[in-house]
Amino acid sequence: MFKSLFVAAILAALIVPITQPAHANGLDIDLMPGVSLRIGDKDDRGNYWDGYDWRDRDWWYRHQGRDLGERSRRGYYWDGYRWRDRDYWQKNYYYHDGRYRKFDKHYYKYYNKQHHKKKHHHEHHHHDHDD
Repeated sequence: MFKSLFVAAILAALIVPITQPAHANGLDIDLMPGVSLRIGDKDDRGNYWDGYDWRDRDWWYRHQGRDLGERSRRGYYWDGYRWRDRDYWQKNYYYHDGRYRKFDKHYYKYYNKQHHKKKHHHEHHHHDHDD
């Protein structure tokens, strides 16, 4: 009797999700109790939430698939998230091995500290050696 109830419960658990209509509202992430993040949600006008603003379909076509450093018609540079002006771009990015890279000020700050530690200063010990 127990075995037949167990098999029936497993079959019911497998069949019930199949019969429910499937729909996608986006990605829902619970950050803490009462606070959730919903990305990809669609509003009544057909705009999608990207985590910052409601964006229409044309916005997604204009901004997706861009390469880092790509120039717009107005001369702005694409940094992966938004268009940046020339001054910002030159301050925060550099070109190396055929592609643009973000300048990491923390890496170079750490590198300089480590580089100075490796410098060996000649230590002069003034001892009387009675050999």
